[in-house]
Amino acid sequence: TFPVVFKLLGTIRMVIDGQESAAVSVGRNTDLVSHLVEWCTTEDHPGVQGEANRLLAWLIKNSRDREVMGVMVQCGAVPRLVSMVTAEHAVMQTEALLALSLLTAMRMSDAEPVLVAADVGSQIVTLVSSGSVEREVFQNVLALVGTMSTSGEMKTHLHETGVAKALTAVVISNENYADVRDQVARLSSMIDSG
Repeated sequence: TFPVVFKLLGTIRMVIDGQESAAVSVGRNTDLVSHLVEWCTTEDHPGVQGEANRLLAWLIKNSRDREVMGVMVQCGAVPRLVSMVTAEHAVMQTEALLALSLLTAMRMSDAEPVLVAADVGSQIVTLVSSGSVEREVFQNVLALVGTMSTSGEMKTHLHETGVAKALTAVVISNENYADVRDQVARLSSMIDSG
């Protein structure tokens, strides 16, 4: 039943917090990760949906393990994490962005086609164009875009989806982001250079 699953997912998330070996053990379990991916889309219990998404992100964050990242790609977790980028809560946005940054840093060649298919660029544009992106979230966006910009295919995707323009618009229109204007200019230049 979903209330039991909800409590179980929350318990697993607490158990793996800061526990690399536990996160590796859980994250390498393809059956469990496949179930998590299924639960990410359930309409029957929003709590299970949210906890499943968060647990995927936490498994990546706490394991920082290449094999776990491969299981995530293989089991279909990447599109779930990409969808989580535009979650209602900033904490979930941050978790998704961090997980995707780690994933792209460690498994770019595996994750790249899935990230493009999940339209990560459009999700980033939607997030930063919302007008209410928190500073920590924006900095995590910049980190992810920086990692993705090291790949030719990802640069093309980011360019085609207008990520550079969206990032530039944020820093131009908001004085609170004046200190990251140079960083955004460099990223935009990298993206637009194709």
